[in-house]
Amino acid sequence: MLSKKMKQFTIVDIIERQMQFTKSNTVFDKIDFKYNDEGELLAYNEMLEDIKIMNEDDFKNKYIKIIDDIGTHFDKMNEQVNSIEILNKNKNEVDKICGYNNAIVLILRCINPSFYYAEYRNWIPTNTINKKMKDITMIDIIERQIQFVKDNIIFDKHYNAGEQLGYKDILKDIKIMNEDDFANKYFNIVKNLRIKFNNEEILNQDDADKMSGYDESIALILTYMDPMYEHDLPMCLYDLTPQDN
Repeated sequence: MLSKKMKQFTIVDIIERQMQFTKSNTVFDKIDFKYNDEGELLAYNEMLEDIKIMNEDDFKNKYIKIIDDIGTHFDKMNEQVNSIEILNKNKNEVDKICGYNNAIVLILRCINPSFYYAEYRNWIPTNTINKKMKDITMIDIIERQIQFVKDNIIFDKHYNAGEQLGYKDILKDIKIMNEDDFANKYFNIVKNLRIKFNNEEILNQDDADKMSGYDESIALILTYMDPMYEHDLPMCLYDLTPQDN
């Protein structure tokens, strides 16, 4: 994989990396995840074609409607008396739809982080223009993440402060670093941070919450670059997500 400059990294790269991971990874059993993977790849292929020709607003409108329709479909299914039986009978179709839905949500989250949180869905970045989708860069994605966490405290103020710090540190380095140097630096930051958590070296609760937000912001961007990073990083025995306010 070519080590490109991080400031040149676009949403097209993110989709292509997600597709490559889905096709080639050995983390998930290919038989168990066959239909989920088919759904993901179908969605990524469709989005990749649309990204080449659509602007941001048209893209969002199209794919928000798709996931809303999927949600309505499952709601109706769950309302039926024998919903469990129906879901089990149509497991392959359900797995494919879930994979399709999850791929779309991941890419919508890149454009607007609020799409990941249903209760914040009406939030709109104030400093964005209706860009061509193919021109959305990792810098755009991180700047929107920063604005979102400034405007919305999803968990608590310490976690939120850690997220902001993580995204700001990342943003500075993305403007000057290539991909390999960036990935090595931040992979090791998260790895060492999780070792500290697992060794119970971070005892103050406020510090732990702040470092949790810092960890999660970095891990998200690494996963956008290459989903394999999520599985290469050590497990954290500490719950990195505080309870909602």
